Amino acid sequence: MNRLLKMVGANIKLIRLEKGQTRELLDEMCEIQPTYLGDVERGQRNITRCRLRKLLCGLENLLQR
Repeated sequence: MNRLLKMVGANIKLIRLEKGQTRELLDEMCEIQPTYLGDVERGQRNITRCRLRKLLCGLENLLQR
């Protein structure tokens, strides 16, 4: 499970960085706590499906910019 969390977090971070966006912007777009995304990106937080869906929606919005 830990390996999966690290892979998901790394991919979220990669997409965010490729778009040149900050964690703060993605936090705001996803309506999640600022420290939560950092924990997810480092693979330190077990993400729920609900929050994953929010993050994916936020990433989709970043990709459309």
